[in-house]
Amino acid sequence: MAGSEGAAGGAARCVAVLYTTTNAGKLGEARACFRLAAARVAAARPGEPPLVFEVRSTAVEVPEPQAAPGEVAREKARRALEALRRDAPEALEGVDLVMAEDAALGLDCLAGFPGPYIKAMMQALAKKPGAMSAPAALADIVGTLGEDGVTASCNVAAVRVGAGAGGGQDEPRVYAGELRGRIVAP
Repeated sequence: MAGSEGAAGGAARCVAVLYTTTNAGKLGEARACFRLAAARVAAARPGEPPLVFEVRSTAVEVPEPQAAPGEVAREKARRALEALRRDAPEALEGVDLVMAEDAALGLDCLAGFPGPYIKAMMQALAKKPGAMSAPAALADIVGTLGEDGVTASCNVAAVRVGAGAGGGQDEPRVYAGELRGRIVAP
């Protein structure tokens, strides 16, 4: 991407990121994280041209592998880049990175299940007849089993678009975060 004039007087280094999501909330969070990262880089490297991230989203359908959360994110990024190269190469023009994300919620009372299948579990609970909401049903399950600990994790994978000889690709890099907590009734 073309550089723009930065606060330090030099041309900004611009990195274009294509995030494979249609969720506006996730896109907003990603943009906020990249702004924070750019600010931290600027603080650590005063006098250097600023780093600017342009984050946009795209809808790309890829099958979700049945695997551990980090591997799910890695495969989603790899498959998204392959699908975009095949079906919508124009979407990759000027793009440096393709990014995919996968979240998981592991319940202690179920030995870490449902993990990456939490979305499917919540959708199934929402379809259950009766007045109980999916979050209330989840809290009820946890309460019945008597162990309310939970681990929420987020895995983000990024792969360089123009990496490798002949336009090949690097292995996607996975960045993971985890947070411990408890399930409580809504």
